[in-house]
Amino acid sequence: MAYSQQGDSYFVESDEPHHTIMAREAARMIARRRQGIIGVELSRLVGYEYLEDIMQHMRQMEDETLPDVSLIDMQKDIQWPMRPYLIDFLIEAHAAFGLLPETLFLTVNLLDRYCSKRVVYKQHYQLVGCAALLIAAKYCDKKDRVPQIHELNNMCCGLYEAGMFTEMEMHVVNTLDWAIGPTTVEFSQLMVAEKGYDQEVAHVATYPCEIALYHRDFVSTKPSVMARLSLSLASYP
Repeated sequence: MAYSQQGDSYFVESDEPHHTIMAREAARMIARRRQGIIGVELSRLVGYEYLEDIMQHMRQMEDETLPDVSLIDMQKDIQWPMRPYLIDFLIEAHAAFGLLPETLFLTVNLLDRYCSKRVVYKQHYQLVGCAALLIAAKYCDKKDRVPQIHELNNMCCGLYEAGMFTEMEMHVVNTLDWAIGPTTVEFSQLMVAEKGYDQEVAHVATYPCEIALYHRDFVSTKPSVMARLSLSLASYP
């Protein structure tokens, strides 16, 4: 091992041949990759072991976090024909921020559940949707993917003050007792693992689930039912 000087700084030069160092780095990379594969396999085995318990818990949670379409019908200021426009906006925002698929489904669930419990005025409908998107992104996505309030405000054409987003976000989670339920995506993932569907079937099954987001008839449909029907449809020969 030798020490060399360049200007006022010192650095270490290795006496080992360059190819030896490269071989060692390659071995480390292979070892890390193997550890990753082993970790994934262990997680898969543990998942299979507890799959039934996980499913049971998720079904209990979906019952507790299901919107009530009959209560949304009682809204005076917002009407069902307005909802597809808001869903369009949320889908565009979801795509613009590159969020996970489950984030979109959770966003719509939070929106509909809030509208099942609180009177919502027309001018605040988009604000509730943005608050639901913020909550869902914080729950499902990595921190660096969560939309910034000023970005959402720009997408709303500056319609709301910045503080209104935070206030509405807190009002939504408090109204819903901080209860977050499973989405169609989580049920689909477990059913794909349980039934052994291939990934093509899993991808095709997402389309009817996304289309269903627009329609009143599916608002109170359980995510597990929607996932099962979509997978059955996608796997039909």
